[in-house]
This record gives sequence, structure tokens and C-alpha cells, in this order.
Amino acid sequence: MLTLGVDTATSWGSVGLFHDGPLGEIACKRVARKNDPLVPSLQQFLKVLHVEKTSLELIAVALGPGSFTSLRVGVSLAKGLAMALNLPLVGVPSLPMLKQRADHWQDSVCVLITDRPTQAYVSFYEQGQPSGEIDVLDVNALQQKLETFTTPVLLVGPGANALCEAMGPMDHVNVASEAMCQPSGIEVARLGIEKFKATGADDLAALEPLYSAAPAIDPGVTKR
Repeated sequence: MLTLGVDTATSWGSVGLFHDGPLGEIACKRVARKNDPLVPSLQQFLKVLHVEKTSLELIAVALGPGSFTSLRVGVSLAKGLAMALNLPLVGVPSLPMLKQRADHWQDSVCVLITDRPTQAYVSFYEQGQPSGEIDVLDVNALQQKLETFTTPVLLVGPGANALCEAMGPMDHVNVASEAMCQPSGIEVARLGIEKFKATGADDLAALEPLYSAAPAIDPGVTKR
């Protein structure tokens, strides 16, 4: 099933193709007050792979939580493609997706996605299961939370390295590799196929990003 995956939970956007395995992936940086590069990057990506949009069979999009504006861009693009091409659409929650990358880790896992330089959406996992609700924590609150753990904790997700540096060293806190922390359109596509086979397509009109906090004012928007 040829599936396009779109991930814009952070300022980095990623699109990928999956069909019985990964076919390719591209990432682009969203810059404030600039035209969003996601659409032209997608067009160039499909052109390089010699894939026509009409060949796609499924659209999958990361739902966040994450950057309010970035998520809107990705979900709007995914909805537009699904509607224009008459394709099924599935949404993939971002934090459980990131957690799967740490399934080899036997101790506690802290999955996070930064929304602002010193703030992140955070979910903790114990023995592979969520240990509470998604929190929105600043650096100090996250450090206090991590200091309550007496066993090793693995941080996974975009911004993990920067937050760890801001908090300072903690012997029991480990940061996943850079590759494990980056957004991935391929992974969104792969998990989207699994979800579609299990539960079918999402409602195109009802599908919305997962917001856990009020949005910050987008620096790319001029207030009138």
C-alpha cells in the first residue's frame, strides 16, 4: 500500500513514502516569516522518486502534540491531498510513535516534543505503558520530575538534547541518539498503514491535531 507520511509536529517537517518498506524521506526546516517549504519539498520529493500523486493509496499524518502552527500546516496538507485524490486519511499520535523507538529500553522512558525553546509536551512510560497524562512542562518542572526517579530514564524526542543541556547533568538521565529523536515521515507512513488495516480511515472532517496547551503567538504571523 503506497503511503505518504507527513510529520510537522516540530519546526522540522518530514515527508516519507512507504510501500512494503521505506522508499524515501526528506526533511525541511520551517522558518518564521518565510513561505513554508513543505509543499515544494513534497513536490520535489515525489519528482525525484518518480512517483505520481495519483499513485498514492493512503495519506498518514502525525497529530502531535507539538507546535500549534506547524501541526495545522501538516494536517491541512494531508487533508487537502486526501480530499483532492479521494484517498483515505489516518492520523498518528506523535508521542506513542516516538515511544516505539525506545522499546529496547527496559527502564523508564520520557518521550517529549518541544513546543518552545524551554517547554515541551511530555509523556512518561513505565514498563512500556503510559504512567500518566501528557504534561506541558518547562525546563525547571521537567528537571524536578526527573529528579524523582531512582532508576535510569531515557529521553526520546525532538529537542531532548537541548532540554537535557539546559537542565544540567543528571547521572540517571540518558538521551537517545539523534536519529531516534528526529521526526520521520516514513515512520508516520508505516504506522499509518498499521492503523488503517486495524481500524480503517479517520473521518476527514473530524480529524484534528492533538493540542495539549494554548498556542504561542506564531512569530510568522503579523498581529493587526
